Amino acid sequence: MLADKGRGLLLVDAMADRWEVVDRESPGKTVRAEVDVPSWVTRAHRKPELA
Repeated sequence: MLADKGRGLLLVDAMADRWEVVDRESPGKTVRAEVDVPSWVTRAHRKPELA
């Protein structure tokens, strides 16, 4: 089930690499999502090596 109404979980499903709905009391949902960082992003933010 992606959503009872609205587009929230549909967007999470499209953008996240992994996600889950975590138990909580009503009303609402708690969603945990992970997005993998591409390796080119981590390389671009490295500090230059000291000589």
